Amino acid sequence: MNKRVSNIIKKYNLVIRKVSHIGQSIPEKGKDLIYRFLYEIINKRRYLLINDNELFRIVNCDETAVYYENPDIYTIDIKGHKEIIINTDGNESKKISVLLSIAVNGNKLPPFLIFKGAEKKTVEKNLNKNINILNKKIFAVCQKKAWCDTNIFKKWYEKFFLNYEKKIIKNPVC
Repeated sequence: MNKRVSNIIKKYNLVIRKVSHIGQSIPEKGKDLIYRFLYEIINKRRYLLINDNELFRIVNCDETAVYYENPDIYTIDIKGHKEIIINTDGNESKKISVLLSIAVNGNKLPPFLIFKGAEKKTVEKNLNKNINILNKKIFAVCQKKAWCDTNIFKKWYEKFFLNYEKKIIKNPVC
């Protein structure tokens, strides 16, 4: 921290505060389930008839939230205050979901954006029109709660995975 800022903090009896939260950890039973699952996958790989040249067919997808507004976790306030108010635009709970995917061989599929809204309506059509101008590899859809449900996953599968698979078969990595 800058010496001048430190002097001001001391002079006016201020303190740097950090926002805290309570996180959850995986219960012991959950850890056992994860390890058992991994053990079964590794042992049964030979039964799946997947050789090293076909590892591109195994793809891991995960959905993550991207918030419109991400307030800073640090603020400066007077020593002794019990509660600190951080002003925002009110969008800290609004988010989009991004479906990220990577194949076992390291190939990354393009991000798949999921906005809150009605499916196949004007908002979704405008999103895709504007996104395609910026980057033809990104695709956006709307869903009632901005989550990846069965219908959204089917769209991802048809739009990305099938095209990815065709492209890899035409241009093998090996």
